[in-house]
Amino acid sequence: MQFHVKAAGTVSLITAGLMAIDHFYLANSFWDYTAGFVTEFGGVAATILLVDMALERRTNGAEVKRMADELLFQVDYLVWLWLGGDRVFSYNEMLALLSKVESYDELHPALETQMQNLGNEAGKFKRINGEIVYSHKDLAAAVETIAKLASIRVKQEEFPPLVLKDIMSSAAQSLACVLGYEKYKKQNADLEQFTTTKQSSIYHQYFRLTGECDLKLEKDERKEDMIPFYE
Repeated sequence: MQFHVKAAGTVSLITAGLMAIDHFYLANSFWDYTAGFVTEFGGVAATILLVDMALERRTNGAEVKRMADELLFQVDYLVWLWLGGDRVFSYNEMLALLSKVESYDELHPALETQMQNLGNEAGKFKRINGEIVYSHKDLAAAVETIAKLASIRVKQEEFPPLVLKDIMSSAAQSLACVLGYEKYKKQNADLEQFTTTKQSSIYHQYFRLTGECDLKLEKDERKEDMIPFYE
């Protein structure tokens, strides 16, 4: 904006100087020059405005995708901490793991804090980048959904595992829409089948959170599931 103001000021000064020269040294040309100036200046202003709008739209689009990508990978990280699977990002694997969440898949307290932090991060996006967030309906939906997690520690009873499953799944799908994942979806004949292991026990969550084994937690023997998914 400052550049635009300086540029407009410079053009105006140059134009005023040329008009003064015309007025004092060239007879009967002042009004013709003024009419020409208005036409030219209007054309230049319109061109600058259109180019600026195009550049702003492109910049906003890139920022929308950056936010969506950042949030999606944070969601994937939390799903990995919670349910296991491969650490290499796979959108389809993440959805497959979430689809198998059961009512007994409770969170380790440290993971609960991680989810609360992600909710706070989404809230910050709304406060600081609200104009960009709400410029894309799917990003706005994802941010609003994730922001609910900010209350997970104070309203634990409102976030049982099946509710968390819905929150994470809904947010992931909205973010995938922003990033255009559906455009590149393979045809059924080209799909490759893989398997992943769901390990949601507190013992396994603690190991993924810290890299350490806590033998006191081994009594938590939740069933490990081999889950098929397609890429």
